Amino acid sequence: MAKKAKKNEVANLESQSNALAADELRKQYSIVIAAEKSCFRERVKFGLMLIDWERFLGESRGGTGGGAGEGLKGWLEKNCPELGYSAALGYKIMAERALKMLGGGAVVTAALLGEEGARQPDGEVIDIPVDVSERCDKFFAAVDSRRKLEQMWFNFIEGEERGSRKRKAAADAAKNGGISDADAATELWAGAMGPFGKNRAAFHSAARDLPIPVARRHLAELEMLVDALKARVGK
Repeated sequence: MAKKAKKNEVANLESQSNALAADELRKQYSIVIAAEKSCFRERVKFGLMLIDWERFLGESRGGTGGGAGEGLKGWLEKNCPELGYSAALGYKIMAERALKMLGGGAVVTAALLGEEGARQPDGEVIDIPVDVSERCDKFFAAVDSRRKLEQMWFNFIEGEERGSRKRKAAADAAKNGGISDADAATELWAGAMGPFGKNRAAFHSAARDLPIPVARRHLAELEMLVDALKARVGK
């Protein structure tokens, strides 16, 4: 009986030990996940700081590309040699993409930098709107690594291109009375080629009877049209 009680006591201690270890591991894992998410946000913030400083160097020292002003690359080599320019460039790219996907502007930049307000062009400082802060929080909840940022950026660019094509099609339609450039071109060519298709033999026969100067003029025109069609098909 005592042996069984001892065995149960050992089992209970082992169970408690397992529960304690699992609880500690669970807590630390949540800290790791939060740190990883926070770490990526800090990377973007660092990239924005580099962009701001590069802008300052450009404005105060004659240009970001060197020359009269040494630019960010030269400044880092002299003042922050532990940070290579290629690494800095990577942080800048991440920051630029995150900023653009979040809508850009001084307010979003200030929110990403963790500042309390955003300075406007006229010098006035305004508070960061709640919806901007929430938008940034949601963004970093979904994007917590460079890989995810690149994927979101790819999707963002695709959406921008689709939107651009739609806007162009709408503008074309408005310009052409409700139809796109492609439809307008098709309609124009159909109107021009219709009579020729119906009377091909008559056109061939009439070509032999055209006065030479008139034939030369029509040939030159047709050659330009053929070149335009070849260029289009070549694309």
